[in-house]
Amino acid sequence: MSQVFTSPAKVLSWDEDRSPNTQSTLPRLTPATVKMNLSELNTEITSTYQMMYLPAGGGREKDGSAVFIFSDVLESQDFQGKAGSFMTQGKGTFDAMKFRVQGSFEIVPGSGKGELGEMFKNGGSGSFESDEKDPGQVNYKFELPA
Repeated sequence: MSQVFTSPAKVLSWDEDRSPNTQSTLPRLTPATVKMNLSELNTEITSTYQMMYLPAGGGREKDGSAVFIFSDVLESQDFQGKAGSFMTQGKGTFDAMKFRVQGSFEIVPGSGKGELGEMFKNGGSGSFESDEKDPGQVNYKFELPA
């Protein structure tokens, strides 16, 4: 039986080029660095995104929806009683019409340090998505295989 850990995320900072010159051009590729807190897991995430903003069409209802790839570094002093860090890699989508985000990721085997590194030494998987009732609230799920 796998172990599952969940938490809502709170964005602490979002650093992305949103200058008028880049906002009016589609498609466009924009890097972003985002810091978040997962309060229920006592964890901070630093994410590095490559956002690809696209025009409407191809299943996208509105200009400015995006697909993205990312890498995360998760650090904690008390993730289920364990301290350390681990890294993830994944992909996701942003729906500009509904202001909804969703994605999935793999915990990179061997990427961790400390007790968390040992806990996730063989990897794992996870996902995140906007809350149905509050699209601005993103919920994370981590799964550690049995």
